[in-house]
Amino acid sequence: MEIIAVKASDGTIRTALNTCQACYQSGRGYNKQVGDVFVRQNCGNRFRVDQVEKIKGGCNPVPILEGDKTDLGAAIGG
Repeated sequence: MEIIAVKASDGTIRTALNTCQACYQSGRGYNKQVGDVFVRQNCGNRFRVDQVEKIKGGCNPVPILEGDKTDLGAAIGG
């Protein structure tokens, strides 16, 4: 499983699994980044970088929340 790790416009590091609940079974439920937008390869939905980790459920990337990770400055640990 790929991990999305991006720096949002507010300077925070946002993380999520590169899949969603709705498209996972298709085998194409992953995103490709185009500038500051992620495009789902199955359904074509688009998500701004600033939405990563903040919006969950449905066709949004599955967030990895603060309690499940450690920001080490130069790396993120699990």
